[in-house]
Amino acid sequence: MKTVVSLQDLLELEIRPGPLLDEYRRLSEAAVRAWPSSALREVACQACGSADARPAFERFGLAYKECVACGTVYLSPRPDEATLAEDARTSEAARFWRERLLPETEEARREKILLPRADWVRDALAEYAAGTDGVIDLRPHEAPAVRRPDVRRPDVRSPDVSRPDLQVGRQGVGAVTAFEVFDRAADLPSLVRAVRAALAPGGLLFVTAPSISGFELQVLWERARTIAPPEKLNVLSMAGFRALFGDGWEILEMSTPGMFDVETVRRAVEAEPDAPWPRIVRALVSDTDGQRRMELQEYLQRVRLASFARLIVRRTD
Repeated sequence: MKTVVSLQDLLELEIRPGPLLDEYRRLSEAAVRAWPSSALREVACQACGSADARPAFERFGLAYKECVACGTVYLSPRPDEATLAEDARTSEAARFWRERLLPETEEARREKILLPRADWVRDALAEYAAGTDGVIDLRPHEAPAVRRPDVRRPDVRSPDVSRPDLQVGRQGVGAVTAFEVFDRAADLPSLVRAVRAALAPGGLLFVTAPSISGFELQVLWERARTIAPPEKLNVLSMAGFRALFGDGWEILEMSTPGMFDVETVRRAVEAEPDAPWPRIVRALVSDTDGQRRMELQEYLQRVRLASFARLIVRRTD
């Protein structure tokens, strides 16, 4: 199984502009608090299926649980896909994301995220699935088309995750891309089954998603502002990814090339110096010249303990 370490020069504020992101979070909280309780349902762990869970933390008045079996963190109770899709179409938060945040960050995201991601997909297709025909780029709810990587294949479809009917005929497709999709799916196991049915034998699934096993999320935990509905319903652990892709799958690459963990924790410690941070955390992130922080981030990538994961998974039969 391959592990990739990334040394890409990427500034967090280029793709996460602080003031705009704060406003988006405020609007998101208002939208989530307006969800009717009748639209929410309890779920088991979205990675391994276990119902054995303990409380993790709350966000916007809703509960996140931690799976005892695999360590995945997930929102429960939660809304169904129809409620999430309606929220994505009509909420003020979603409109703000489309009209303000995306245009503000489009150039940086294209250069720093979309183009490297497209290279990743193309290189993997050449290595593992030469001659592949047909790609499904599975999008989050109502995501703009700019997300689609140029994989240079003749047949690329982009269905919304809220409509996971991926029927493509008997032969199936050669690849499915799911970027920032797994964390937003109301029923992740069902989505994975639909993806597998759409793939031809030997077809590839490309996944990017946050990982709760990562340094940033483990240290910040309830302070991790990035874990919040409606976007982050499922935050899988590395063990959770392995459990999700059991029989019928082969994991070809599982990496955590995240680049923000150490810097994000440093900012959090700086913002709350009197919080009960472990002494070792303070020591690890306090390097004034940044060299140790950079080396720590590279180490986290090597041992799959950064908070952003990417996987290539192959359907084996």
